[in-house]
Amino acid sequence: MRIYGIPSRSWLALALALAPWACSKERPRDDDVPIRPSALAPTPAAPAVSAAPAAATGAPATALPPGQSAAIPVLAATPVPPGSSPDGRVWLPKFSIRRDDGDQNATVLQAFARCAERGLALCTESQWERACGEDAAVGAIETWTVTFSGTDDFVVRGGQGGCSGRKLARGSERSPARAGACCQRGVGISSQNENRTFLAATSNKMTRYEAGMTRRAGAALGPFIDETINFFGKSYDHDTMVAKYDAIFAAERDQWTVYDTCEVAIQPAPGPGEEAIWTADCRATTERAGKVAFVTHRYTWSCSGKVQRIEEIRVHRGFGGM
Repeated sequence: MRIYGIPSRSWLALALALAPWACSKERPRDDDVPIRPSALAPTPAAPAVSAAPAAATGAPATALPPGQSAAIPVLAATPVPPGSSPDGRVWLPKFSIRRDDGDQNATVLQAFARCAERGLALCTESQWERACGEDAAVGAIETWTVTFSGTDDFVVRGGQGGCSGRKLARGSERSPARAGACCQRGVGISSQNENRTFLAATSNKMTRYEAGMTRRAGAALGPFIDETINFFGKSYDHDTMVAKYDAIFAAERDQWTVYDTCEVAIQPAPGPGEEAIWTADCRATTERAGKVAFVTHRYTWSCSGKVQRIEEIRVHRGFGGM
C-alpha cells in the first residue's frame, strides 16, 4: 500500500520519527524549549504616553498633545488552543496572545521589539486570525502582524472590520489607532496531510529550530543538524556547521528571523534503502540592523528528524529600509 506515493512501511517510520517524543526517551514538555524572539531585536523608541479615557460627563474629549496617543483596549494574555485558521489553510500549535496599552503609534519594528521585551513576538496573520476566531475582542483595534505581503507591505488586522478587518501598510507607518499584538511563537503548517500528529510534529520541529537561531548559539542547533548538511549550496559536516552558525551569530548581532507559515510535504526516499524525507517551504520575515527582508527558505528533514539541507528558494524582498 502506498500513501502519497510512499510505501506504507516508510510512511509509518516517518510518522513515528516525526512525533516530538519519538527520538527521545521521554515526551518533551511544552516548556522543554523556551520559544522566544531574539533579545537583540531593535531597541524601541520610548513608548508613547497614553492619555486616560475621558470621564463619562458628556463633555467632548480634550485634544491630545502632539506625540500622545489615546488609550487602547487592553487584551490580557489569552490562551489559544491548537487548531486551524478560520479558512482552514494553516494549522497552528497552542499559543497565547496579548495586547498592551502604550504599544500604539509604533512602526512595525518598534512593535516587534516591544513584544520581544515581554518574551513574545509580533503575531503572524494566521495566529491573529486563529485568536480572533476564539475571542472577537482581539479584533477591537488595528494591530500590526509580522506577516509580509508583496515586496514592501506588512499585513494589518482588526479595527473597524473587527475580525474581518485587513489592510496593508508600510512598516515605517505609524498610527495612534494601531498597536501590536504579541504572541508566543509557533510556526504555522500548511499541508495536504491533515493528520494532527503530523502537523503538530512538523510545527514543533520548525519552531524549535527557529528557537535555536533565536538563542544565537550553534550548540542550540546542533541536535537538529545531520552528519552532513548542504547550507545554501555548500556542504559542511556537523561540527563545521555548528561553528559556522556561531560565526554568523557573532558577525550579525542585531538580527532575528520569524518563520510565518511552512508548506510541508513528504517526499519519497531518494533511493533504495534510504529513508523518506520531508520538506518545509517557510515564508520568513528577517531583520538585520534595522533592515528587513522577505524570503522563503526550504528545509529538508530526514525521517530521523535531522536537517539535511537549507536553501533559499525565493527572495520576495532583499534587505532594505522600511
